[in-house]
Amino acid sequence: MDVKSWQAKGDEIKKKVKERKESIQQAFRRETGLLLDVVKQGSINTNTVNTARRFFGNPELTARLTGLDVKLIRRMAIILQCISSGEKINTESFGCFAVKQQIYM
Repeated sequence: MDVKSWQAKGDEIKKKVKERKESIQQAFRRETGLLLDVVKQGSINTNTVNTARRFFGNPELTARLTGLDVKLIRRMAIILQCISSGEKINTESFGCFAVKQQIYM
């Protein structure tokens, strides 16, 4: 599969993506009580600021449950904190940090 492609194309790949997503959702619910990307009656879904705070609050656990590199999770947490802080950000420095290429495998 093309590394630049983020879309799941084809029934077999879509099935694998769905199964992986459900596996991650179940692991988070079992180990943390978090409901991730679940539609709840009366609201859009369970992805809230508090969910994000808990998701990024324990990067080692999140890395283990998702299979992502812990450094990637930490960097994403910093990026999200910066853009939601309401503080003045040095956009040049932030841009360099946000696009810095690293290998996460």
